[in-house]
Amino acid sequence: MLFGCGGCLGLVILSGIGFVVLFYTVMSGIKANEPYKSAIATAIGSPEVQAELGAPIHTGFLGEFSVNREGPASGKATFVTPLNGPKGSGSFHYNADLKNGKWVPTEFTVQIDKTGKSIDLRQSPDEAQ
Repeated sequence: MLFGCGGCLGLVILSGIGFVVLFYTVMSGIKANEPYKSAIATAIGSPEVQAELGAPIHTGFLGEFSVNREGPASGKATFVTPLNGPKGSGSFHYNADLKNGKWVPTEFTVQIDKTGKSIDLRQSPDEAQ
Protein backbone atom coordinates (compact mmCIF):
# COMPACT_ATOMS: atom_id res chain seq x y z
CA MET A 1 0.00 0.00 0.00
CA LEU A 2 2.83 2.40 0.82
CA PHE A 3 4.41 1.80 -2.61
CA GLY A 4 1.12 2.74 -4.31
CA CYS A 5 0.89 6.04 -2.44
CA GLY A 6 4.57 6.75 -2.99
CA GLY A 7 4.17 6.02 -6.69
CA CYS A 8 1.28 8.48 -6.99
CA LEU A 9 3.18 11.10 -5.02
CA GLY A 10 6.23 10.58 -7.22
CA LEU A 11 4.08 11.03 -10.33
CA VAL A 12 2.59 14.25 -8.95
CA ILE A 13 6.05 15.61 -8.08
CA LEU A 14 7.45 14.62 -11.49
CA SER A 15 4.50 16.30 -13.23
CA GLY A 16 5.04 19.46 -11.18
CA ILE A 17 8.73 19.56 -12.07
CA GLY A 18 7.88 19.06 -15.75
CA PHE A 19 5.40 21.96 -15.62
CA VAL A 20 7.96 24.27 -13.99
CA VAL A 21 10.61 23.39 -16.59
CA LEU A 22 8.16 23.93 -19.46
CA PHE A 23 6.93 27.23 -17.98
CA TYR A 24 10.49 28.50 -17.45
CA THR A 25 11.48 27.53 -21.02
CA VAL A 26 8.48 29.33 -22.55
CA MET A 27 8.98 32.47 -20.43
CA SER A 28 12.71 32.57 -21.22
CA GLY A 29 11.95 32.32 -24.93
CA ILE A 30 9.46 35.17 -24.76
CA LYS A 31 11.84 37.37 -22.79
CA ALA A 32 14.57 36.72 -25.37
CA ASN A 33 12.40 38.31 -28.09
CA GLU A 34 13.92 41.46 -29.58
CA PRO A 35 11.04 43.88 -28.88
CA TYR A 36 10.90 42.77 -25.23
CA LYS A 37 14.68 42.95 -24.68
CA SER A 38 15.10 46.44 -26.10
CA ALA A 39 11.93 47.87 -24.52
CA ILE A 40 12.65 46.52 -21.03
CA ALA A 41 16.27 47.76 -21.24
CA THR A 42 14.95 51.24 -22.04
CA ALA A 43 12.47 51.10 -19.16
CA ILE A 44 14.99 49.86 -16.59
CA GLY A 45 17.58 52.39 -17.76
CA SER A 46 15.19 55.36 -17.65
CA PRO A 47 16.36 57.98 -15.13
CA GLU A 48 12.73 58.85 -14.34
CA VAL A 49 11.82 55.20 -13.64
CA GLN A 50 14.97 54.77 -11.53
CA ALA A 51 14.06 57.90 -9.53
CA GLU A 52 10.70 56.31 -8.67
CA LEU A 53 11.75 52.68 -8.12
CA GLY A 54 15.43 53.00 -7.22
CA ALA A 55 18.23 50.98 -8.77
CA PRO A 56 18.81 48.23 -9.59
CA ILE A 57 15.41 47.41 -11.07
CA HIS A 58 14.43 43.78 -11.62
CA THR A 59 11.64 42.33 -13.74
CA GLY A 60 9.13 39.94 -12.27
CA PHE A 61 8.90 36.50 -13.81
CA LEU A 62 5.18 36.51 -14.45
CA GLY A 63 3.40 38.85 -16.80
CA GLU A 64 1.46 39.03 -20.01
CA PHE A 65 3.37 38.41 -23.22
CA SER A 66 2.27 38.23 -26.85
CA VAL A 67 4.25 38.57 -30.07
CA ASN A 68 2.50 37.92 -33.37
CA ARG A 69 4.42 38.35 -36.60
CA GLU A 70 2.62 38.58 -39.89
CA GLY A 71 5.63 38.03 -42.12
CA PRO A 72 9.05 39.66 -41.70
CA ALA A 73 7.83 43.27 -41.86
CA SER A 74 4.60 43.42 -39.84
CA GLY A 75 3.13 42.21 -36.57
CA LYS A 76 2.11 43.16 -33.02
CA ALA A 77 3.74 42.83 -29.59
CA THR A 78 2.17 43.27 -26.15
CA PHE A 79 3.99 42.98 -22.82
CA VAL A 80 2.96 43.70 -19.23
CA THR A 81 5.68 42.88 -16.69
CA PRO A 82 6.08 43.65 -12.97
CA LEU A 83 9.09 45.79 -12.02
CA ASN A 84 10.69 45.91 -8.57
CA GLY A 85 13.32 48.25 -7.18
CA PRO A 86 14.58 49.13 -3.71
CA LYS A 87 12.23 52.14 -3.47
CA GLY A 88 9.07 50.56 -4.86
CA SER A 89 7.34 48.53 -7.52
CA GLY A 90 5.44 49.11 -10.71
CA SER A 91 4.48 47.56 -14.00
CA PHE A 92 5.86 47.89 -17.49
CA HIS A 93 3.29 48.20 -20.31
CA TYR A 94 4.34 47.90 -23.95
CA ASN A 95 2.24 47.62 -27.10
CA ALA A 96 3.87 47.97 -30.50
CA ASP A 97 3.23 47.39 -34.17
CA LEU A 98 5.91 46.05 -36.47
CA LYS A 99 5.85 48.30 -39.52
CA ASN A 100 8.33 47.82 -42.33
CA GLY A 101 10.54 45.73 -40.05
CA LYS A 102 10.66 48.30 -37.20
CA TRP A 103 8.80 48.09 -33.88
CA VAL A 104 6.75 51.27 -33.34
CA PRO A 105 5.30 51.56 -29.81
CA THR A 106 1.69 52.61 -29.39
CA GLU A 107 2.00 52.31 -25.59
CA PHE A 108 5.31 52.34 -23.70
CA THR A 109 4.76 53.20 -20.05
CA VAL A 110 5.77 52.30 -16.53
CA GLN A 111 2.98 52.56 -13.96
CA ILE A 112 4.24 53.22 -10.41
CA ASP A 113 2.24 51.20 -7.84
CA LYS A 114 2.60 53.52 -4.83
CA THR A 115 1.62 56.78 -6.54
CA GLY A 116 -0.27 55.60 -9.63
CA LYS A 117 2.04 57.79 -11.72
CA SER A 118 2.41 56.75 -15.35
CA ILE A 119 5.78 57.40 -17.02
CA ASP A 120 5.57 57.54 -20.83
CA LEU A 121 8.78 56.20 -22.40
CA ARG A 122 7.89 56.73 -26.05
CA GLN A 123 10.29 59.04 -27.85
CA SER A 124 8.98 62.42 -28.87
CA PRO A 125 9.11 63.10 -32.63
CA ASP A 126 12.14 65.40 -32.02
CA GLU A 127 14.07 62.62 -30.21
CA ALA A 128 13.30 59.97 -32.84
CA GLN A 129 15.13 61.89 -35.60
